[in-house]
Amino acid sequence: MSISPYRFYIQPSVVNHIYSLMMDGNNDRFMEDGIQIQGAERGGHFCYKKDDDKLTIEVVGLIQASLMPGTTSLNSGDFPFTFHTHPVVINLDENIIDNYPNLISDEDLIGSIVDNFYCNYPDDRSICNKTQIQQTGGISFFDIVAVPYGLFVYRPNPNYNHTNKPIELVEDECREIFNASIALLPQYKVSSKNQYFNTTTQTAQTRIGKYINLLRENGFLIDFFPWSDATNNGIQFVNELPTRSYVDDICMC
Repeated sequence: MSISPYRFYIQPSVVNHIYSLMMDGNNDRFMEDGIQIQGAERGGHFCYKKDDDKLTIEVVGLIQASLMPGTTSLNSGDFPFTFHTHPVVINLDENIIDNYPNLISDEDLIGSIVDNFYCNYPDDRSICNKTQIQQTGGISFFDIVAVPYGLFVYRPNPNYNHTNKPIELVEDECREIFNASIALLPQYKVSSKNQYFNTTTQTAQTRIGKYINLLRENGFLIDFFPWSDATNNGIQFVNELPTRSYVDDICMC
């Protein structure tokens, strides 16, 4: 299997669509475990054009996954390039923010490893919703999480020893990373929740830099794009992919 670095470009129209989905999810209200909650995820997968000669991929659209009513979560499915959003989740009964919206969660980190194309963790999967459920490894190459700060593109570093670890160890390590992350980014009160969107201060930029370094030191490739630039210009990053892969035959839309 030939592996090459592909340059991705996600059009501004797609980025703006993701931003709208994130903001829309902030308004969802429902009962969860007897508590009034506001805020739920959106997500899905990308439609793209791939040029194996120029080693480029242009993301031209997205397909939204079905919502999961009554929960803050969402399953984007088994696709090569996915995204999901992080709302500011509010416990309305206690008037507190009930999550860390700008952090990639421990479950997100775990999923990026166990669902990855290069890491063999078989599970019941329906690849790109076009195959019958089968026990096979994941097909993900990266996920993008849209948070109040901007967009994080995250995936396991292939040069880091992820694949030889039992899944229980992967889970424990990802939870440790998340716990270490909590101290790096602030958690605000409901009255100041708009501060989650502020990346312009030197303090915020320093915190984000430390957070990215923590993830990189623990085996993840990370690209970060603030909304201010991404919505105007789109985003570009590099990710290694197999050339002329069967993935494209199944998943390209």
